[in-house]
Amino acid sequence: MPVLDWNVRAGGRIPDRLRALAAEPAVAALQQPAFNYEFWPVAGIGPDCLELKGGARLRSVQGLQRLRGARWLVAGVCTLGGEWERQVRACFAAGERLRALLLDEIGTQALYRLAARVEARVRRAARRRGLEAGGVVNPGDADLDLREQRT
Repeated sequence: MPVLDWNVRAGGRIPDRLRALAAEPAVAALQQPAFNYEFWPVAGIGPDCLELKGGARLRSVQGLQRLRGARWLVAGVCTLGGEWERQVRACFAAGERLRALLLDEIGTQALYRLAARVEARVRRAARRRGLEAGGVVNPGDADLDLREQRT
């Protein structure tokens, strides 16, 4: 199932060119959405890191302020799959810069929508555990240094 439904009426928020490209069957086929998340118990929060049971550490001084009092941390990832990025690169390499930029924008929006679906799923899972979920923090946000992201 595609992450995005681009069936937007004329005059909608999405420019016509993006809508037309997103509607192409070949573009829809690029989407291979996948995600995973896991709940991690917090062992402690020190002056410069959050330590999880098992020894993993999150070092982000700004982010730690938001996490004070947390008993659990949920770490998650989501992707549209590698084919999307390969297609964007191929378009750039072929000199199809506009198509590459439009595909990149469509992919970015699709990834945001997928992330929102993952967040909703995490919130439901937290409620089932009797927990309340806080806000989302992404690597590169003001609260979490991009160096905390591992690939």
